[in-house]
Amino acid sequence: MQLEPEKLKKVLLIGLDFAGKTSILNVLTQKYSLIADIKPTTRIERNIISVLGIKIAIWDLGGQEKYRTEYLTAIRTFAETNSFFFVVDMSHPERFELALQYFLSILIIIESLGIQPKMVLCLHKIDQTLNNDVKTQELVKKATSLFLNNARGHQIAVFNTSIYDIKSIVRAFSPTLQDLVKTLQPFKKILESLVSQLKLEGIILFDETLMILGEFYNNKDCEEMCLNSVYNSVIELRSSDPQLHEENFPRNFEALLNRKAKEPRFGFLKVQFKDWNLYVLTIGKGKIDKNAISSLFNEIPLVS
Repeated sequence: MQLEPEKLKKVLLIGLDFAGKTSILNVLTQKYSLIADIKPTTRIERNIISVLGIKIAIWDLGGQEKYRTEYLTAIRTFAETNSFFFVVDMSHPERFELALQYFLSILIIIESLGIQPKMVLCLHKIDQTLNNDVKTQELVKKATSLFLNNARGHQIAVFNTSIYDIKSIVRAFSPTLQDLVKTLQPFKKILESLVSQLKLEGIILFDETLMILGEFYNNKDCEEMCLNSVYNSVIELRSSDPQLHEENFPRNFEALLNRKAKEPRFGFLKVQFKDWNLYVLTIGKGKIDKNAISSLFNEIPLVS
């Protein structure tokens, strides 16, 4: 069975100037070396990523006032949007109200176009070291209340993000990407079944860029530990070997994860799904039948 060609998906990254939108985009496209040398985005920059053959265009909308005015008067910028991420700079709470007014203007345009994109609010520049800080928690509560109480009835997911916590950005974007790509729909049940059958603590399915395509955990502690270990190790491995997809990558990555965990807890293997190479990370101390896992993925139907 061949998938019918899907229309290019459109995702917008929106926020005030210096909110950190381009840094987030560089993390998503794994351009880590560019993060330290960010210049203000001029108008709109477009990047295309591919998830199982589905093209997703990410539009980074420059946040300077003159550009914001242009977007709000030329509403075609927002036409056919599948999802948008509004980025709030948490290091400048004095700009919350200005950000809110921009956000509300966009909601009004979205409503006028008659579209219903997925909406995500990224409370950005919250580093892990500040997560338990009382002042930071108060700011998070204030920003969350401010935006959600003025959401005009729209459903909005909220995530704390930081470029120094790669998993926080992946965690914010993965659910939306999974929603946009119909091919991913059967994976969740398969992963849940594998955790049960193999008595695992958790399992994650990645594409070749290590973007999460699906996951299932027995508990939140496992999820947090796993994602921290994975993305810290991705950066470490990528800095030493930019080519992650060589034949020895699964073995090296599995060894690195288990060395960090100080016990053989992780299994990492390459599986084939139709025409794509994917990676499965298992978390648990039991013996894993890699052939059985691979065969299950061969049986998953394509969803068109």
